[in-house]
Amino acid sequence: MSNFCAAPNCTIKSNRSASLFFRFPRDTERYKQWMENCHCKDLEDKTPDQLNRQYRLCAKHFEPSVICKSSSYRTRLKDNATPTIFDLSNQLNKPQSRQRKRIKELSEDEARQMKDSLKLCQVGWGPSNLQIFFFGTLPQICASTQSCLCALLTEVSKKWGLNMDYCRGQAHFSSGVHSNKMKAIATKLTEKYPTAVYTPSSTCALNVSLASGMALTGIQIVMSTFKKIESFFNKSPSLQLELENAISIFYQGNEEKASDLKEACRTNWTMRHDAFEVAVDVVESLLLCVDSVHDNEDLRWSDQVTHNALEISEALADFEFVAALVVLKNTLSFTRAFGKNLQGPKIDVYFAASSLTAVLHSLNEVLDNIEVYHEFWFEEAVNLAAALEIPVKVSRLYLRKHRPEAGTEIQPEGYFKEHLAPVVSQLIKELNNLFSENHLNALRYLMLVPAVMGQLKFNMSEENNVEMYRNDLPNADTLPAELHCWRVKWKHRGKVTLPSTVHETLQLAEVKFFPNVLAFLRVLSNLPVLGLEDADGNASRKRFQM
Repeated sequence: MSNFCAAPNCTIKSNRSASLFFRFPRDTERYKQWMENCHCKDLEDKTPDQLNRQYRLCAKHFEPSVICKSSSYRTRLKDNATPTIFDLSNQLNKPQSRQRKRIKELSEDEARQMKDSLKLCQVGWGPSNLQIFFFGTLPQICASTQSCLCALLTEVSKKWGLNMDYCRGQAHFSSGVHSNKMKAIATKLTEKYPTAVYTPSSTCALNVSLASGMALTGIQIVMSTFKKIESFFNKSPSLQLELENAISIFYQGNEEKASDLKEACRTNWTMRHDAFEVAVDVVESLLLCVDSVHDNEDLRWSDQVTHNALEISEALADFEFVAALVVLKNTLSFTRAFGKNLQGPKIDVYFAASSLTAVLHSLNEVLDNIEVYHEFWFEEAVNLAAALEIPVKVSRLYLRKHRPEAGTEIQPEGYFKEHLAPVVSQLIKELNNLFSENHLNALRYLMLVPAVMGQLKFNMSEENNVEMYRNDLPNADTLPAELHCWRVKWKHRGKVTLPSTVHETLQLAEVKFFPNVLAFLRVLSNLPVLGLEDADGNASRKRFQM
């Protein structure tokens, strides 16, 4: 049961007050009267039984005449009592205010536990509730999208007390069998809550997120192998040194390239914007390294380490991995710069919102000429396989499932063209899903950041696309005049360094004198895509606790 009064604008809590609390009635007629009087819009979807068990109103909302003392130990309401005393002065203009008290603050232990769980969905609340909330694993992986969606909404609304009507951004990062289900849930959430725009996750580079979401066997082999590589080398500086020695062997005479690859491999390169380019360049060194560790001639490594090395070696020496890696490298080269700009400085993000059309145009040209591109990509994969000394052949698992007729043979080139052909079309579809017109319009409001305005030479036009966030603006009718004043304010600042991020702008004392601008900035600060951060989500967790 909730420990606070369910009435709008009421701050009474049962554990901090001597005030009496009364349950909602189960009787249908009285229940309707209570709901009508107290204007609890966020409780309208609850049944009388749920309200009776989980929600209460404090005594200050009832006339004293309807409260009676039945004994020295018990105070109750009269049978026909209804609540009639409410403060609704702020509710109509700022319905978000009644939700603030329901947001649960995380302790350090809870935050750490949430970080350790699988981050399936990330949602941002604004502008009244400035929160970033990482939603962990669903109670169970449900059989249908609808049941998963219901489980998610139940967890968020009933357990955490958050109202999805105020959600302004959602993102997820998942791979393998869960990816399509999470995409379907994100789409359903967008349909149900149009202002909760679907964005890429800020916990990894856009290209990594795009590849992880492709439900193709070869692509998932690459992504799962990346995870094994990252885990393997992060465990031991000695293993990292072994890899760097292997890079030196393969890049003798090209010290600059060797140095760049060594530097890349000292980071979590499998999560970088150029992860697939780095992988193609370093794969020979990787295979030499893990083979050496697995051989363990000088008995330096434990049985577990040599076993893990063997697993990685077998994955790297599979032509299906090589072919899929080459296709990813070439296909995602079209989105690499776009993704880097999208998760970079705010001026780059602003211009990235306008460059998506060119990216999609290039990918559609590839799709129109896919046969030609596949020939080039297959040839590159064959050459790389030759360098790795691995055979060019069809997946053993595929041959077991699809035994060819006697006298026929499945050719590797035809097999890989067929099974990797959907990569480009899936990429185009995912980009269109991730970057809806609502999302792009939201990103265009980065022009309100002073440094972005300066880069635009203060030639920003008064935006007309305010309908999406009109309900978040204190006074949308005054927006054009306010934007003009906001531009003039920064235009004559001389050589003073202008705030370059949403966060810096929100810290300005004078921003409160521009209420519509402030509302837009708060919405932008909650879009999960803005700014690439570490996989632990430290930045988001700090914002959540703040």
